[in-house]
Amino acid sequence: MLKTISRWQVGGFVLALCTMALIGCGGEEPTKLDSGPQKQLGELTVDAPSVEVLAKLASFDAFDGTTDMVVSDCVGCALSMKGNSEHPVEVGEYTLHFCSGPCATKFKEAVNEKILALEIPK
Repeated sequence: MLKTISRWQVGGFVLALCTMALIGCGGEEPTKLDSGPQKQLGELTVDAPSVEVLAKLASFDAFDGTTDMVVSDCVGCALSMKGNSEHPVEVGEYTLHFCSGPCATKFKEAVNEKILALEIPK
């Protein structure tokens, strides 16, 4: 026996699909670290990236062989291993991929200082 589906049920289903498409489902959104001079991140206040930090990020971006505003090597591991797009952090216009969630969390504790202290491996 076939059950009749009302217009309201179809409309509700379509609305749910559209909502999921607009806000996304699954995956981890990058953590933004730069909206204005400072941004509150949980209990952590992060300064907007300085010119020096942005210059370092540009060199880290080129280190992986492509200049695409994505640092694919893990900054938390001194660029010595590949990062994973499942653990992103945004600093300025750059997206940094980390090898793990704990590595990204530790990095967020002192973003600018850690970037400035890091040198590209030889």
